[in-house]
Order: sequence, then C-alpha cells, then structure tokens
Amino acid sequence: MVLDKQNDWTLPVMKPLFLETGELLLLDWIMCTASNLILGADLDTLVHKYDDLRLKVWQAISTAKVMPAEIYLNMDELEEFMALVPTTFRWGTGPDVGYTLKLKIAQGLMGVSK
Repeated sequence: MVLDKQNDWTLPVMKPLFLETGELLLLDWIMCTASNLILGADLDTLVHKYDDLRLKVWQAISTAKVMPAEIYLNMDELEEFMALVPTTFRWGTGPDVGYTLKLKIAQGLMGVSK
C-alpha cells in the first residue's frame, strides 16, 4: 500500500471479483496438495493457513452456478494468487479460466475490478 501525501492510513476499499465456477474451482485446486503450486506446503499448512480463504471460495462456488459469484479477496490473497494462478488453464476443452481469472486478479490489484 502506498501512502498519499497526507499520510492517510485508511485501507483501500476492496472491490469484489465476479468469478465463474471454473475460475473458483481453479482457486480451490491451487490450494490443494495435488496442484503442487504452493511449494513446501504440507497438508497441515494448507488446512490451517487457507481455511478461511477456502471457505470463501466454496461459499462463492455454491452461488456461482446461477451467476458469476461475488468474492472479496484481500490484497495479500490477490498478490499470492497473482503469483500462483497459471496464465492459461482449461478444464478439459472448456474456456481458458486461467487467463480470465488472472486478468480479474490483476484488475483487482490495480483497483479496476469490474
């Protein structure tokens, strides 16, 4: 976070990301041991460090079947996923959810999420 000239310590207002089911499933997959994307993370780390985030993702998945789900990720989570989400990723022959998810995360970091 960059402070303005008046040393304002107000945290930026987080805007929601609107994610499709495939994008949310990719976030969940990244947080599982099978992905091997979170290097050095054992099951205990994944269970305790990511429990709140995984719950947020699954709450969003439960509503994404009807429409894109609204999910709020803090700056730390956005920065971490920016590093972890592959630039391209497809579930079978479906759409490239890696690209769309990474674009939405980048927009969230830049403060221009839609």
